[in-house]
Amino acid sequence: MGCFCRQSVTELQQKLRRMEPTAGGGAQTPRDTQQTEAVASSAAWLSARGLPAPPWRPDPQWLTAKLPTPQLPPEAVATLTQLATLRQQMQSALGIDPLQPEQTKQLTRIVATQNRRLTDLAKTPPPDAGPWQKLAEQSEAADAVQEAAKSGLLDPSPAQVNAYSQPAGRPMQQWLATLRQVRALAPLIAAANQLGLPMNEPQALAQRLADAVRKLRSLALPPPAEPLQAARLMSLLSATERLKQTVGVDPTQASYQQLQRAVAQKTQAAAALVQQAQRGQFQQPANLPYCPTLLATPDVMKAASSEAARELAAINWKVPPATSLPALQSGLQASTLARQMAAVLGSSPVRQTPCGQNCDAAKVMRELE
Repeated sequence: MGCFCRQSVTELQQKLRRMEPTAGGGAQTPRDTQQTEAVASSAAWLSARGLPAPPWRPDPQWLTAKLPTPQLPPEAVATLTQLATLRQQMQSALGIDPLQPEQTKQLTRIVATQNRRLTDLAKTPPPDAGPWQKLAEQSEAADAVQEAAKSGLLDPSPAQVNAYSQPAGRPMQQWLATLRQVRALAPLIAAANQLGLPMNEPQALAQRLADAVRKLRSLALPPPAEPLQAARLMSLLSATERLKQTVGVDPTQASYQQLQRAVAQKTQAAAALVQQAQRGQFQQPANLPYCPTLLATPDVMKAASSEAARELAAINWKVPPATSLPALQSGLQASTLARQMAAVLGSSPVRQTPCGQNCDAAKVMRELE
């Protein structure tokens, strides 16, 4: 039987204590503020258009492809997507497949012991995630601007504007209907893949999906403990991961001021690129359309045109909203926290066997009975 290890939580608390952003890093000057706002504005403009990314190069034959329209409403598709994500996260973060009935008791034990750890953590709350999230967003914005500058997207040439505005020589307007269909189908196809459904056996898809959904809906997990505390902790751990990836410095090993200076340097460099590209004025780049390079790939189009996609699109069951599935919230919280803590600690907080006489997993389970 597994459990969410108390010792891992103690190690996490020790690391998080170092992340309290206490001493001041200095107030921003008006120029600093202007640079930060310019970079954030450019990054938001790029993100809204799916950039930075290479130009989309669709096959003109896609315009005549007859793609199916999902019969399920968006809310039902969203529930299926979350259930599929639940299964994928539990497999990767907890080493448990919730579709296997013999593993559900172990899953209950992990969630129950995590709840106990969150109750303990609530007695000494982690640092405020707000400043760290702000730094992470600022660092990611600088990276997006730097990447866009390398490909010329901050000041695109006429040839680039044409390549982004007229994929395969056709105005983007002509592709919108196809893109809407792909966007509606993609979540269903992704959910089927996450659930391990046989896409090469389209006639069996509806029944296999129904079986998987029934098993996931029937999971009897303890309700989430300390939801506000858990949300605060996940936000902090998310910022920690993002900063480590974008700055290359572990926030649990460096001070807030060190990270602040590193991100400020990145922002200044990115602002200089924006200023240079816009001839000394902080303005938006050319009016480019949304770029679907990462959305409508050849593989996605092939899947959307398949018999499997038609079978998935024809499903018209009544699917309850995600908010009515308490086990979904418990499972997502448990698997998300396990993955985030593993990234910070360098090892999983989930133990397959009790780690000593101090383990209270058996007691926690008895209290559930």
